[in-house]
Amino acid sequence: MREACRTRVPPWRRSRIASFLALTAIAGLAATVWVRTRERSFDTSAVYHLALRDRDAQRIETGGAQRLATHSVELGFDRRFALYQHPPSSYRFADVPVSEGVVLRVAPLLAPEASRTSTDGAVFEIRCADPAGHDRQVFRMEAAKPDPGEPPRWDDRDVSLAGCSQPTTSLELRTACGPNRHCDGDWAFWGDPRILYRRTVSRRPLALVLLISVDTLRADRIEPYGSLRPTPHLQALARDGIVFETARSPSPWTIPSHASLLTSTSPLVHGATGQTTWSSDLSTLAERFSDQGWSSAAFVDSPWLVTSGFRRGFQHFHGTPPATPNLDRRGASITQEHLREWLASGSAQRVFVFWHIMDVHGPYGSSAPFAGRYRQDLAISSGSVQRLSTLRSLGVHDYLELDRFRSLEDLVAAYEEGVASVDAAIGDLLGFLKQAGWYDEALIVVTSDHGERLFERGIQVGHGLFLSEPDIAIPLLVKLPRNRHAGTRVEGLAELIDVAPTVLAIHGIPVPDSFEGRPLLDRDRRPAARPEGPIFGTSSNTGAMFARTTRYKYISPWRIPPRTVTERHLFPKTGAEAMLERIDPEERLFDLTADPGERDNLLRSEAGRRVASRIRNELAAEEARAERLRASHRAAAAESFDEETRARLRALGYLDAGSPPKAGDSTAP
Repeated sequence: MREACRTRVPPWRRSRIASFLALTAIAGLAATVWVRTRERSFDTSAVYHLALRDRDAQRIETGGAQRLATHSVELGFDRRFALYQHPPSSYRFADVPVSEGVVLRVAPLLAPEASRTSTDGAVFEIRCADPAGHDRQVFRMEAAKPDPGEPPRWDDRDVSLAGCSQPTTSLELRTACGPNRHCDGDWAFWGDPRILYRRTVSRRPLALVLLISVDTLRADRIEPYGSLRPTPHLQALARDGIVFETARSPSPWTIPSHASLLTSTSPLVHGATGQTTWSSDLSTLAERFSDQGWSSAAFVDSPWLVTSGFRRGFQHFHGTPPATPNLDRRGASITQEHLREWLASGSAQRVFVFWHIMDVHGPYGSSAPFAGRYRQDLAISSGSVQRLSTLRSLGVHDYLELDRFRSLEDLVAAYEEGVASVDAAIGDLLGFLKQAGWYDEALIVVTSDHGERLFERGIQVGHGLFLSEPDIAIPLLVKLPRNRHAGTRVEGLAELIDVAPTVLAIHGIPVPDSFEGRPLLDRDRRPAARPEGPIFGTSSNTGAMFARTTRYKYISPWRIPPRTVTERHLFPKTGAEAMLERIDPEERLFDLTADPGERDNLLRSEAGRRVASRIRNELAAEEARAERLRASHRAAAAESFDEETRARLRALGYLDAGSPPKAGDSTAP
């Protein structure tokens, strides 16, 4: 009976069932593979700045191909990096990424100065070409002669590249004269030309050490240090990491302080200035990572961090001096995209990256959407206009283009707009790291090389000479892998020379004997107790030195006569006498607990002189120690910068700035 009751399945039906189960298994396997493949990659927004192609692009004019001409141009409050041409001419870019939906965003502009010429306008044209050389026009615009009564502004145009060859194309940006060919003296600007597209990035395991130096960033201008202006991305990073509340730079300008950051030695030891570089006997942070098998890369936007000393140890170094001496930097958005591209296209699983950002440095300002954020409706206080007028008379500030500002408050607001734009650029990179799954395990350090004086005591806007707290107080944020000790704030003194031994120790890399800094973490990777001090530093431009404890700060007399300093660093010289009246080149001692503004020189009292005597002796011992070390390291004494780089330093008041740059020094229109 059981045999009779058993359901019989015909052979053809069994075959169909088996086929169905096999197909289901194959489909399930395919779905699993697809899901896993998707997990190993992600789509992200990307920007391809044509300025990144400055070494590969051709500038086609009479006389053949030349390098791109670039300039930083401000219209209204909006300061942008631009390519410029004298019509008729063109730029040609090869291998530009293109896909469906891709656009080229650019702001074509006939320079406002053309309103004073006999121009009859200019024609802007963009063409793309396939590998066979067949080209097509994708954009054309006729620009009339500018109206001198109409304030000029950038006008972004989105140019579709959907009809161009894929996955890459060649682009040509052309300019031509107007119908009557009256274009002598005209300049055509292509404001920040950039491709907006999507790219697929493969995920891979990555141990990342990211060191970010924001040039000229005062600690008190970001939220983790009490700024009232929002910097949400740096604030979020601070919540994920450790804030060192009293971090100080050993120098008030770029070359010595960055040399200290990367070699963990005092400026008195490495000796790097605008005239000299550090000895090859001094190990660098990048060399230590490279020696341990890490891939190392630097992305810098500075005309003086491209010299051989700063390249040492980096297997990949992206940094091109600007085309003009007036700090014609490309900007954090451009260097950030190059950094992202390098990370995304690489295969290394242990990476050290150094990113140097110049956007906060003068001349102050920002591009949209931050341009005018604080300046547009600024309330101007009584006396602010007069203070700006006084500032204009003092020299040294030519690179700030002071005629752009209505008041001193307007100038400070422009500085703070630069801070906001940098915060956003850092946030973009951190967002990319989170998308890729690299953020949690990353060690991220954000700091600066020095601060910025914003006319405190009516002496200077800028940096490079003085050793006051606004000049040397810097941020120091450290996010550890897995966000250990998130939200911790550490009191006590920290220095730039402490950064290199800290990041090496976290990854178990031996610290070189030449490193002078102390790790910021103890053996259990907890924030270490910070010393009472003193810490030391110097201004190579005045010869003064400082020693700082948690309470006191001693500044030695200038070793270079003040008149010599003003002759080297002031142009025009008409303000030299006025500045000399404001400068105090003598020794000073301040109680920073009671007098954070450094106004009361304690050397006027007997008790203050006793404190100063003790600190003076410690400073003398430090100087003697550094001199012995410097001699043993055979620090270079020969000039290490070519004249083009020296011209840029000179234009910023850093180096032998006794006379303004010659007209021929600049290729700017």
